[in-house]
Amino acid sequence: QQALRELKHGNASQFLVVGERLNSGAGVGQFTGQWQEQVYKMAQLAQSFQENAEDYFVLSRSLWRAIRDHVPDLIVGGVAFDNWFVSKAISLGHFVVDSTHSITALHLDHGDHKGSHAKPKSRYNTKLAASHGGWSFGHVSHCPWFTYRNPLNGALVLWKRRGKLVHS
Repeated sequence: QQALRELKHGNASQFLVVGERLNSGAGVGQFTGQWQEQVYKMAQLAQSFQENAEDYFVLSRSLWRAIRDHVPDLIVGGVAFDNWFVSKAISLGHFVVDSTHSITALHLDHGDHKGSHAKPKSRYNTKLAASHGGWSFGHVSHCPWFTYRNPLNGALVLWKRRGKLVHS
């Protein structure tokens, strides 16, 4: 509730913004000439990956200070880190926003999408996250808030996941 009060006054000091990526079949190094146009076209043709894979995080310094003592020694880039972190922030009542539909994160193909699951860092993270409360609410769909762009005017719109318009 404190985060919502701060947001209404334009001062949400503790926040976490996450989102899922779009997968592109194009690989790294396949750009020629006007690469910006090529990236835009790839994003239009790309497919959503999966809602339990948060591919970007934007968090306030204030939130990090509030939550860091709760974070075990997870390895960034290994599986379970993203889900655990989102789940923990939500469980502690912080302002967590899914921005999948307002921020485009394009992931270029580099081989096996789930290859990292078999790596030692991922096995380590999975065990450590499970021993520190798990990550059952660590999908973007569990974020209490979400944003999207209004198709009529391009304005960023913030909604509470239960259907309440908060800001437009």
